[in-house]
Amino acid sequence: MAIDPRNLRPGELCRLLNSTPLGTVISERQLYRHRTRAGLRLGEGNRIDLLKYVAWLVEEVHKPREAAASTDYEVLKERARARNAAIARAGRDIGELPGVVDSDRRQRAAESFQTFCEAYFPRTFHLAFSDDHRKVIAKIEEAVLYGGLFALAMPRGSGKALALDTPLVTPFGWTTMGKVQVGDLLFDEEGWPCRVTYATDVQLDRPCYRVDFSDGESIVCDADHLWTVEDRYSRRNPLTLTTQEMEPRVIVSHNRLWAEHRYRVPMTEPLRCPEAPLDVDPYILGYWLGDGARSTNTVTVHTNDAAEVAAEFERLGETCRISEPIDNVVTIVVGKGHCADSEKSRLIRRAQAALDCHVPVSMAAEWSGLTEKSVAAMHTLGRWDSVRCNMRPSLRVRLRVLKVLLRKHIPEKYLRAAPWQRLALLQGLMDTDGSIGRNGHCEITLKDDQLAHDLGELLSSLGFKWRRQQRYVHRDGRRYGPYLRYHFTACSDFPVFRLSRKRARLQLRPAKGGTALNRYIVAITPVASVPVRCIQVDSPSSLYLAGKKMVPTHNTTIAECACLWAILFGHREFVALIGASEAHAEEMLESIKMELDGNDLLLEDFPEAVFPIHCLDGIANRCAGQLHDGERTHIVWTAREIVLPTITGSTAFTYVVCTQSISAYSSSGSSRDADLVS
Repeated sequence: MAIDPRNLRPGELCRLLNSTPLGTVISERQLYRHRTRAGLRLGEGNRIDLLKYVAWLVEEVHKPREAAASTDYEVLKERARARNAAIARAGRDIGELPGVVDSDRRQRAAESFQTFCEAYFPRTFHLAFSDDHRKVIAKIEEAVLYGGLFALAMPRGSGKALALDTPLVTPFGWTTMGKVQVGDLLFDEEGWPCRVTYATDVQLDRPCYRVDFSDGESIVCDADHLWTVEDRYSRRNPLTLTTQEMEPRVIVSHNRLWAEHRYRVPMTEPLRCPEAPLDVDPYILGYWLGDGARSTNTVTVHTNDAAEVAAEFERLGETCRISEPIDNVVTIVVGKGHCADSEKSRLIRRAQAALDCHVPVSMAAEWSGLTEKSVAAMHTLGRWDSVRCNMRPSLRVRLRVLKVLLRKHIPEKYLRAAPWQRLALLQGLMDTDGSIGRNGHCEITLKDDQLAHDLGELLSSLGFKWRRQQRYVHRDGRRYGPYLRYHFTACSDFPVFRLSRKRARLQLRPAKGGTALNRYIVAITPVASVPVRCIQVDSPSSLYLAGKKMVPTHNTTIAECACLWAILFGHREFVALIGASEAHAEEMLESIKMELDGNDLLLEDFPEAVFPIHCLDGIANRCAGQLHDGERTHIVWTAREIVLPTITGSTAFTYVVCTQSISAYSSSGSSRDADLVS
């Protein structure tokens, strides 16, 4: 969950800087320009030191400018003319091209599309290719290198479908695979929000399987659905395998007293939701949900913990009044205040402001919307002076506003609050109804109602692997229940307790992480075919969370990489992008443009094609006048097409990527048939 501000990826830095109330303050393209200008002063390799970056901004970009000395108008005019001329020359002539950094890498990638993907897009293709991927790669290589006109009909997300009723977690609650739409927000395996960029139609009559996990989760998917797993017997982990590939190899051996499972899926990181404005501190709400009275703002505490609990409540800004102990149990009244909710407090302040103007009570009542009787009591008896003094409503009033009185549950905005707020809520619940063994194994038992089911979602949103069992209690010949007992493991670096006696039992996390960080696939069973659907998300890893327990699952595409491979090496002269819609095709083109403009590895090995694009600095108007060695580069960089620069010795000049139709157009305007359709 924690990030190192001195070792950030560019995408992480942009998310961090844009998460403030100021909104978007920097784009990845601006950050790339700053990194190019500052060089190694901002970090090493593809990592950025936030502190060094801020220091560089203060020193180089935002430093105070010297006041201009008073000068004659003609002198200032000449300076401006010379400056504009220098800018125009810089925008036109790109100067000497940098050399190729790794010619061997470029040569290896020229004849192998798989090598091209792994060498120049290591973050996207860091996992092993499945057999389905290798078949597509072989088709692409054969068609690009030796074939003629061909079409690559591979819609994004094809062959990786989930059942329509599969739950998908969103920043605003839940949706399903059947209801999710393009533009909706989901979460990736690192807990970051990711956007759905494409969704297929419903697919029928596909072979389907039910995948069962060790924590009790089950997901129905088709045979070609991809899973990013770790294989117990593989030296190259993680792997990306299809459901059908894993199905016969789930169980390692039956010769022992227990079954060993071959594949496991890492647990997700806590969901990174923004901090929410909460009227009741999440720890206090959790404590009340565990040991509070259903209709009042009182909680029961053992006498040994009363002083520590009361001190924690007071530290969080609530008043406490402790009763006399009865059978080693005390009652604490928490959060004394007035009994007006926020709406009534607004009306009361309006009436008080009117009375301060010395108007009649009837007029103050008319202006405020309160009854004359209530306003008269304020005027003569000083009622509601606590509102005037900005005293908070009592905890009972705030609990009533949250609609948890008489019906205990976790409100939705607490389930999508910031990670530290959700952890505080869990700590309050665990301090009351939770327990911990000497081995760090945690349990909590709640009555089988809405609160108990909300607890499962809370644990999943924090990245815990948990199981639960339904139990009944027999006492004095009577049966009580049902109750849900949750089991999970916690460590001291992510404490689920605040009470010192419980927190002291938390153990250090094992060096290898332990089994709590992974869920195993325990069974893959063929089931009757059901309608399925797949989606595409823009997360860097191509993963998104599916199921109530938020299991990372896969989606990917290689169409854009195929286009880049074809044009950078000159394998194809014209490339057309044909999407399911014009917007779909333009999104693919934008993805290609982002790689050409921001991929450092492509800049290192293809300077004749990529360096002139970087010299544009994102300004399309510079295309018309760009020069190299006194000759025009004929580069085109628009929202609908790309023409790579004409550079002597380049294999990639005059090749066009176009999103208009199945015909592409050269820079001279003559029509040519497209060689590659994606």
